[in-house]
Amino acid sequence: MAAARARAELTINGRTWKVATVEQLRQRLKAVRAEQFSEVWLRRSDHTSLAILVNRGSAWLTYFRDDAGHSFSSRNPTYVGPEDEMMEFLLSNGQRDEYPVAYTITTAEALRAAEHYFRTGERSPRVTWEED
Repeated sequence: MAAARARAELTINGRTWKVATVEQLRQRLKAVRAEQFSEVWLRRSDHTSLAILVNRGSAWLTYFRDDAGHSFSSRNPTYVGPEDEMMEFLLSNGQRDEYPVAYTITTAEALRAAEHYFRTGERSPRVTWEED
């Protein structure tokens, strides 16, 4: 029996595409590696979504479990710098946000988490998550 194809809506810096395969997702996400700042959203029909904010090699993730706002965000359990050190992210609407560096993981790991979410609709078990 063939595996069911995942389907999701992918938005990168305000531009949206429908993606049906992991390969399509990978192709679109290549653009994220080429930019300093990116805002990425993956949304599935089950009302879950994954948001990724990127600043070069670092990324902050938020997984939304449902439309009611139940969410989890990434943490870096190996971070050893100052607790109050912040990283800037640029949203597609021009807004600049800051989040603790301790919440960020590598962009490469964030994009692997996006693939996991695309396939399963779940949070990646390779990422440390905290309920918001």
